[in-house]
Amino acid sequence: MDKLVSRECQKKNKLLTRFTYEMYLIRKLKIQIMKNFKLSYFSLIIISCLFICSCAKDIVEVTGPNTQFPESGEVIVTNVHGVVLDDQGPLQNAEVHLKSATMALTTQTDEYGNFLFSDVSHFGNSAYLTVVKEGKFDAFRRMSVFKDRYSYTQIKMVDKTILSAVTNSAGAALDHPSGAKITLPANSVVDGNGQVVAGEYNVSMTWIDPSAADLAQRMVGDLSGVNTEGNVSALTSFGMLQVELNDAGGDELNLKDGSFANLRFPVPSSMINNAPSTIPLWSFDEEHGYWVEEGEATLVDNIYVADVGHFSTWNVDTKDDPVDISGQFVIDNYGRPLPPSYFQVSLCLSSGASVGGWLCDDGSFEFLNAPQGESFTLKLMDYCGETIYSEEIGPFDMETIDLGDIEVMSSTVLDLQAITGNAINCDSEAVTDGFIQVIYNDFLQIHPLNEDGTFDFLVTTCEEFEVLFQVLDNSTIMGSDWISVSNIDGVFEFNDLFVCSDLENYLHFVIEGHIDVLRTGDLSLQSFWSENNPLDTAIVFNSIIQEPNFLEIIRITWPSSAQEGTPTPGITVDPSNTVFMYSGIDGDFLVPAEDVETLLEISPGSDFSNEAKGSFNGTIIIDGNDVPIYGSFHINN
Repeated sequence: MDKLVSRECQKKNKLLTRFTYEMYLIRKLKIQIMKNFKLSYFSLIIISCLFICSCAKDIVEVTGPNTQFPESGEVIVTNVHGVVLDDQGPLQNAEVHLKSATMALTTQTDEYGNFLFSDVSHFGNSAYLTVVKEGKFDAFRRMSVFKDRYSYTQIKMVDKTILSAVTNSAGAALDHPSGAKITLPANSVVDGNGQVVAGEYNVSMTWIDPSAADLAQRMVGDLSGVNTEGNVSALTSFGMLQVELNDAGGDELNLKDGSFANLRFPVPSSMINNAPSTIPLWSFDEEHGYWVEEGEATLVDNIYVADVGHFSTWNVDTKDDPVDISGQFVIDNYGRPLPPSYFQVSLCLSSGASVGGWLCDDGSFEFLNAPQGESFTLKLMDYCGETIYSEEIGPFDMETIDLGDIEVMSSTVLDLQAITGNAINCDSEAVTDGFIQVIYNDFLQIHPLNEDGTFDFLVTTCEEFEVLFQVLDNSTIMGSDWISVSNIDGVFEFNDLFVCSDLENYLHFVIEGHIDVLRTGDLSLQSFWSENNPLDTAIVFNSIIQEPNFLEIIRITWPSSAQEGTPTPGITVDPSNTVFMYSGIDGDFLVPAEDVETLLEISPGSDFSNEAKGSFNGTIIIDGNDVPIYGSFHINN
């Protein structure tokens, strides 16, 4: 699943939805940083965004006597975005981790479930993400990413509903509504210290239907496995089970050494005729993000039965040699070829299973590690869920296949809205480094501007519609007004669209190679004092309280007597001698005051409640190296 990625996406954008929704960066409360200051907290509405595909085939990393994983690859700069959902719709405040970047990165979804990792230094082209939210099974996604490109994915989380409480001394046989079953022997469950659990524990389980229409959203990892020979295999799933054992406090439990639980995987009726009598059994390695072959399961009365010695997510799959399949969809819109954007694309197998993902904004896609020797149905669906293209392809007996351009005629199958124009800055010059963000049906799309500032993209709509879009300029941190395109409009051409509006409230904070964050919304201009050095100072700060004991702080300080337009050196106001401070998920940075200079364009008033606007730049030392720090801010209380 989600083995889909763009081949020729246009130039990536450095700020992307950091403009639209502020990225949550959550960190445990740092008491030692805050003890000298009186801070008030402000809630923010946030976002960031993500993507899809599979892995390299070279095997070098040995992590156990029988398991080897694909190598990481060279470091590239890339972008990953997407949306996190459940059966009720988008999930806000889901925690998304990109585990395969050069730095551990974490962000949170906004009110629409969107997230973004922008300008990420990443090991190789195979990304691994995990998503965590209370009350849900953890979600896992392995996907391909490529240098200077955007990719997109959708991840659907599943409720972690307790199946039953089990007394360890008795064990239990539990049935899931799907027809799946788990049998746990008596005294077989231990805690993290290897001690046999006394009393009860809770069992949660869910079955992932390999024939489901939303498998591309629910898929754990992707369908790439490492077989017993240490080679990457293309998998065809006949069903997955996620199982968790937890004590009363929520801590995870597992089986003791030498104990085995029995799992039963129901096989969908549409797939039973293709189900082999025995099938390889695979566990999901949550550290590396790959399926690992581990035994086999036997078909008994349309159910696969297997014994397992530990718990993670388990999968029953056939295995084949892999083939990579790529191509690019093009829509002929009355003689004007344009790419569809973010449509869902899938390969349907003869077994009844499927793998899928989403197009890049240029219409390109790639399925990595599809099974060789299979015939497929290549399908494309629009935002409304309608199939607009279907073609039989394969079988293939080689490692790579490029299908080239695939044309979809728009006149009969699509209701298209073409939005065109050119973007100019305050000096009426073309915006050469920017992008367009589009919101339709509560989903975010990203369309980079052409180098000459022009834009030309398609949105497929369903009956009555309203599309919102905004143009953003990376170089000036300015944007156009939000523009509504609706069914009452007729022509969607926007010539000389000015990208010339300041953000009313923002703080842009960059430590090169470490953090690049932009916050908008509830920023405040405040005063604070320190008993050790009670100077009259002002502070710009942004703090986010996500849940108890977690927050983010960004702080800039300067003398309240600072004059408008006068460079102001950093000031010493607390024992740690800082003028800039960042505390968040990416680490803590306390910047020495003497190394950074601020410039206020608008000086704060004596009550610290008026407008402040300015910039800052300088260097700090990290690991013995001079690192640039810079940014700008505009606070308007």
